[in-house]
Amino acid sequence: MLSFGIVVSLWSVSAVAFTLTEALNVAYGVEETRSWRKRFAFALVFGPFLALALIIACGLMLIGPQVAGWLAELAGLDEAWVALWVWLRFPVALLLFAAVLSVVYRFVPDTVRSFWSAIPGALFAVITWAISSLGYSLYLANFADRGLTYGSLGTAVGLLFYLYLSASAVLLGAEVNAAIHRMR
Repeated sequence: MLSFGIVVSLWSVSAVAFTLTEALNVAYGVEETRSWRKRFAFALVFGPFLALALIIACGLMLIGPQVAGWLAELAGLDEAWVALWVWLRFPVALLLFAAVLSVVYRFVPDTVRSFWSAIPGALFAVITWAISSLGYSLYLANFADRGLTYGSLGTAVGLLFYLYLSASAVLLGAEVNAAIHRMR
C-alpha cells in the first residue's frame, strides 16, 4: 500500500507539473520542443520540489506565537525573537513564495530567460495572491453562507474557488513576465 501511495503521489504531482508547463507555455506564447522523456523526468523532479516549497511557505504562515515560543525555548532564544517572528512570518513566507514562483517562471516554460526576468511576474503574482486571499477570507467571514447555498459541499466549493484564485494569480504573473519580455 505504501508503494502504491508513493506512485500515486508522484503521478499526481507530475500531472500538476505537466499542466503547469502547458499553461506557462501558452502564457509565454511558445511551443513545447522538449521530448516527452525529458518533460516527464523534469516533472518528477520539479513537482515534489514545488510541493515541498509551497508546504514550507504555508507552514511558515501558520506557525503562530505558541509554536514560535516553543521553538525559541528549544533553541535558547529570548521572547524578542517570538515577538519579531509574529510580524516577520508573513513577509518571509511571501518572499519564499515569490522565490519559488521565480524558479517556476524561469525553468518551467520552454524558453531561455534569465532568473532576473522572472522576478517582476513573481512579485506581481504574490501580491495579487495575497490581496485576493485577504479579500476572499473577508468575503467568507462576513458575507458568504456556503452551507446554505451548497449544503455539505460548501467547504469543497470554497476551497475550489480559492484554488482557482491562486492559479489565476500564478498565470497573471506569467502573463506579466511575457508582456515585459515582448516589450523588450
